[in-house]
Amino acid sequence: KRLNIQSFDLINVVSSGFGNKDDSLEALHQAVGIIRQKIPYNVSAEVVEGHAASEIVNMARGQDYNLIFIPGHDKNIMNRSLLGSTTSDVIRMTNIPTLIYKNYSDKPANWGTVIYATDFEEAAERAVPYVEFIGQAATRLIIQHVGKRAADPNSEKKRKEFIKGVLEERKRNLELY
Repeated sequence: KRLNIQSFDLINVVSSGFGNKDDSLEALHQAVGIIRQKIPYNVSAEVVEGHAASEIVNMARGQDYNLIFIPGHDKNIMNRSLLGSTTSDVIRMTNIPTLIYKNYSDKPANWGTVIYATDFEEAAERAVPYVEFIGQAATRLIIQHVGKRAADPNSEKKRKEFIKGVLEERKRNLELY
């Protein structure tokens, strides 16, 4: 609701031959019912077979999604600190803004600290409106540049100066939120 999203699709990908599509679809339909009780969204549910990250990215591209949302799962304490392989693969394979949400508690979400990782490429720029919406609920926003180092020290120095300027400008633009 805070992201001003009007509709969304719930997708579960089961491994070919290993998952039970009927059980997954039943669980998704229950989730759709819960969501519709709380907020009158246009929500759909679909179960597909295949490689999870590939199917998510292909569906997002085919449906021209604006955002991919990946909720965290209550994994063991060691896995909580790491991204899952599906999440990592989706981020690597798509240029669609991706929101990863990890909340391992039954308490309502607290948008304390939000990290906006950017390489200043197209997908990162398309994520800015979502960062603005999230920023209204967060107490702290960290803008982190992710990118490759330059090959030589002189070029790296120039790259860092450029990035610092762009980060300062982005900070000024997002401080309102």
